[in-house]
Amino acid sequence: LCFASVKLASQLRSETLRPDTFKGRPLCMDQFKSLFSTARIPNKADKDSILVYEKSNHLAVLCRGSIYYFQVLWPDGNV
Repeated sequence: LCFASVKLASQLRSETLRPDTFKGRPLCMDQFKSLFSTARIPNKADKDSILVYEKSNHLAVLCRGSIYYFQVLWPDGNV
């Protein structure tokens, strides 16, 4: 699952992912950019904000109260 997600993120970055289609017409894929390398920043006074870190190349895994952090993409964005 992790490898498939990283591969999808790499394809989105390099814009090699074929767009989904509906009745033969391509759908807009802009929202897919927010799936990866994105953080929600909470704000008590106002609404939360979303930040996208386009140069992110790592993966964080939470397991049994521990956080594991490792690089999954090369600097050029390839798996």
